Amino acid sequence: MNWIFFLRKYKIPYQVYKLNQGDSILLNNKIKKGNNITIILTGVVGLTKIFCNGEFLPIAILSKNNIIHESKTEKIYYEIIAIKATYIIKVRENNLYKQKIRNRYRTTITRCYYKTFQKYEETINILSQTSKRNRILLFVLFIFLRFGIIKQHNIIIPFKLNRQYISIMTTTKIETVNKIIKKKEIAEKGKLNFINIKKLKLV
Repeated sequence: MNWIFFLRKYKIPYQVYKLNQGDSILLNNKIKKGNNITIILTGVVGLTKIFCNGEFLPIAILSKNNIIHESKTEKIYYEIIAIKATYIIKVRENNLYKQKIRNRYRTTITRCYYKTFQKYEETINILSQTSKRNRILLFVLFIFLRFGIIKQHNIIIPFKLNRQYISIMTTTKIETVNKIIKKKEIAEKGKLNFINIKKLKLV
């Protein structure tokens, strides 16, 4: 969906922000009425929920057209970390559902929400693994399968996968990530012969 065209067409106020790789931003809904939403225009981000005691919970890896709903609460914040250069757009949620907006746009917005929830489910599946090894390997597979391009029996992703991102999104220590990444190879069937984890370029 072309969000800029859509928002300009219906004269909906919005703000665009650029996040370079490694940048982060806290989402804190301070408006008195309604909620803000953040939309990923381009790029890839990691979304985490931060509690008042400093603990955090990985939520999802999000990309183009995914929508983050900023619910109003004083004790919980959401943080997004740019895994690659990313543009986001912020808008008031109630402005998206004005009566004058055509039904086809509402359907598209609903579809974007649904695809975002699917990303949440992926993270839940990863975190449900009791084995740290399984969590890390499953996360790496999700990233490569979602963003990767198959080339000569290799999967290439258009950004560097940082150890810190893996650690945060799998709730494991960096030392554990390093140990598993260096040792493990994953056999695969079909067109992809194997993913050699030792050859991943982590920074």
